[in-house]
Amino acid sequence: MDALIRFTNKGGFDNYKDVRNYFVVKLPKQNNYFYSSSKINQIQKDDILYFSFSGKIVVVAQFTGEYKKKNIGFPYGYQLKNIQILNEPIGINNALFKGRSVTYIQRDEQREELKKIPYIVENIEEIIIKSLNMENFLLFNRNKLRFSKGINVFIGENSTGKSQILKLLYSLLKVNNQDNRFSESIVQEFKDVFRPTDKEIGTLITFGESKSYINIDLSSYTIDFNFTKKSRYEVNIENIPQKFYYKEALFIPAKEILSHFKGFISTYNRREIAFDKTTYDLAFELDLPLLRDQSLINQKNSELEEILQGEIVQLNGEFYLRRFKDKELIVGSMMAEGLRKIGTISYLLKNGGLNRDSILFWDEPESTLNPRLIKDIAKLFLYLEELGVQIFIATHSLFLVNEIEILREKENKIEYFSFGFDKEEALRVSQSSKLEELKDLVLLDEEIAQGDRFMSRRR
Repeated sequence: MDALIRFTNKGGFDNYKDVRNYFVVKLPKQNNYFYSSSKINQIQKDDILYFSFSGKIVVVAQFTGEYKKKNIGFPYGYQLKNIQILNEPIGINNALFKGRSVTYIQRDEQREELKKIPYIVENIEEIIIKSLNMENFLLFNRNKLRFSKGINVFIGENSTGKSQILKLLYSLLKVNNQDNRFSESIVQEFKDVFRPTDKEIGTLITFGESKSYINIDLSSYTIDFNFTKKSRYEVNIENIPQKFYYKEALFIPAKEILSHFKGFISTYNRREIAFDKTTYDLAFELDLPLLRDQSLINQKNSELEEILQGEIVQLNGEFYLRRFKDKELIVGSMMAEGLRKIGTISYLLKNGGLNRDSILFWDEPESTLNPRLIKDIAKLFLYLEELGVQIFIATHSLFLVNEIEILREKENKIEYFSFGFDKEEALRVSQSSKLEELKDLVLLDEEIAQGDRFMSRRR
């Protein structure tokens, strides 16, 4: 379990410089073993340790899993790797981390607060969604989907399950990040994301069936579980790893949030409103402060700001477009909805909510965008894929899909999935890395039919 460890003057540290010197000078002489007077008994291999002094984080590192005990004043030794000493200590809300020398990171609020600490861990790239097996989950009777580590495009008409797949994958990844609380946490996540009837997850089981099975392969491990109509507080775990690896997950719903942002987080926490948890999570990501180092995304963000003809800024809990030509502030609600989507991405790149270690889920990215902006979104997807982001898109825009195909290079990793119903009204999903090989590409059929109707009118 990740932990926050405090340095104090009782341990011989009087200032931030003393803490840095300990890690720069003394730690290498000890083969990178950090020694403590008390046993830190809940951490495991690859857990992240945050070292603080006077309420600010000074150093971040990972535990290698190697532990030793010695008969000295500080007898418990923990070997560290990926040690990062911050240039400037970063303050955090210490009210969230009550404890003496050690606080174990268990709550979502603590994890969100620590996101402001710039740190990339070694194992973060080990989490890639490789496949998903489902039986009797909502519209899906029995389906196995194998995913690309790059872009995955779900294509189909409305009400064919595209958004359901996005939400399922997102929910599984979010709970995967909650450190061995999967059985209970997935129930609450399903309730918050899918908002089932009567708030019971049993209603997510396919009509007429009594049990749902789900298996997700996250490349480093798989998670298998099932639940029944009677499941209330936890699911039945059939296979669960001993150690969960954290992976960033970002979901962008079809409804934009920029114009609703002011007061949204507090309203969501206190009231019943017509938004599910994916929008709340996105609002949380947008509320993060800007990154100090934006060199990795400067070029792409400049392109997005050129489209906006300004930059997105947050002032007093509300988002504005600050125009380049006259520095005038345009409140988010007065921007065109399509530009608000571009602005959301721009700001998430600048504050690190969307980064090279993210898995991105985007429901109907083409919604409210004109064809020119859709072309820009297609370019964005390919840029993120080349950066290392795994992407899942649900769309019914053949224009967007065609634009991705036009722009893609041979090395781009893309998998397409088409959703449709057979003659018995059972959901059928086909997949291929080649768009033309999909079986149920209704969008293409409709475009051809529209072309035929258009030509017949011209005759």
